[in-house]
Amino acid sequence: MVILWGRLGLGVITRASWKEARAKERKGMVQKEIRAVEEESRQARAVAMKQQGSCTRWKGVRGRSISWKDIWNMEGHRIKFLLSSVYDVLPTPTNLQRWKLTEDPSSALCKRPANIEHILSSCRAGLTEGRFRWRHDQVLAQLADGLEKERKRKRTKAQDKGPRFICFLRPGEKAGKEYRYLGILGTADDWEMRVDLGRQLKFPEKIAVTSLQPDIVLWSQTTRQVALIELTVPWEERIEEAHERKLGKYQSLISESQQGG
Repeated sequence: MVILWGRLGLGVITRASWKEARAKERKGMVQKEIRAVEEESRQARAVAMKQQGSCTRWKGVRGRSISWKDIWNMEGHRIKFLLSSVYDVLPTPTNLQRWKLTEDPSSALCKRPANIEHILSSCRAGLTEGRFRWRHDQVLAQLADGLEKERKRKRTKAQDKGPRFICFLRPGEKAGKEYRYLGILGTADDWEMRVDLGRQLKFPEKIAVTSLQPDIVLWSQTTRQVALIELTVPWEERIEEAHERKLGKYQSLISESQQGG
């Protein structure tokens, strides 16, 4: 049987034969098979658990790989929170009631049943008091800081060794400048940036007149490029829904900017 994977040609992906494998390779093959069986068993057990296995029903969530180095550098309470939140075993009011440690499952803020989703993503009192906004802004500040450093960094071809952009041409067109810089910031030297932190962001009127406020706006006047960055911190089961909502929200602004050149 021939298996084709993406655009790779025949013979690119090879499978070691047990008869031809050396002792070390056979050991790796056995370990790989055992891991696969154990992972399948773990997944089957997790799916059968309504609460602790809820993470198996998340869609659109990017996997997070944590190395031993990351674990050693983490504080103990952060590791505990990370694992407990994934498997929904944090001491929330609803869990405390389920464990018969308390009688009232209500939140102290809004007097509604408070599970982990309610506390981290759905509490109206937490939203009006700025608790969710504070968490959002902490992440946004880190993104903005990294972008600002990259925006101000002087770029030279000798320093940047990133992947080249492939420029596809129509028949009859001439090849233009080829950039070696990483990402869109390497395509211009006059990037300006505004961030929705501290005070409400005002969208650049030279691009479009709108009341919408993306979290970050990057634009280059010479190359006529605009990048809108919108940070969302939704509940895992609503990631795709939040993504579609944000795309729809800014579609009119994108169209207006494109019409303005």
